[in-house]
Amino acid sequence: MNKHLTKLIMTVLVLSIIAIQVQLLGCSGNDDSNPAPPPSGEVVMPLDIGNSWMYTYTASGTVQGLETGTATATHQVAGVTATIVDWIFEYPNKTDTYYEYYRNASGGLYLCGWEGNEDLSEPLLYCKYPCSVGDSWVWSTENNEVTWVVISTSEAVTVPLGTYRCIHIRGTWDNETYSEDMWFKVGLGLVKRQYPGDDSLELIGMEI
Repeated sequence: MNKHLTKLIMTVLVLSIIAIQVQLLGCSGNDDSNPAPPPSGEVVMPLDIGNSWMYTYTASGTVQGLETGTATATHQVAGVTATIVDWIFEYPNKTDTYYEYYRNASGGLYLCGWEGNEDLSEPLLYCKYPCSVGDSWVWSTENNEVTWVVISTSEAVTVPLGTYRCIHIRGTWDNETYSEDMWFKVGLGLVKRQYPGDDSLELIGMEI
């Protein structure tokens, strides 16, 4: 089969899945429902059990698949109680799964571990909140040191689901040859993630 025709068919299949699943996902605010929110009552990512987020994964300008994360349970990890977010990666020719642990606490959203790394000595600050432009923090793990910086606290970001005012943070790995950007809407969670090059995740649906 012609390569261009194959690529077109794959894209149509993925977009068809997106169209169907977006109809099934709603969007409702729920800023105050986290069981242990920080003192302000606002959380970066509402982690109530059952909440879910759906993203398109795009590479080189072409939608490659869907990534859906769902808060499924709580678990003790890195010395705290965190929420498990189970991820399903759906591509035309395969489906993968993965999980991570998140926690909202005073200071922002924390990453407490992930599949294959559940023995962190302490949670890693994922998105500082409240924050100011120029705020920075460092992840130190066994394999990497990553410096995160707040680029903006109210940047307009447009994704398939809409336009949101977001906290924009940028992480630079210790060798300075790799960096990525993330945009978070307080009370909603991750809106967009930009990897090096044209690879990105963009929010297309959620149920919170």
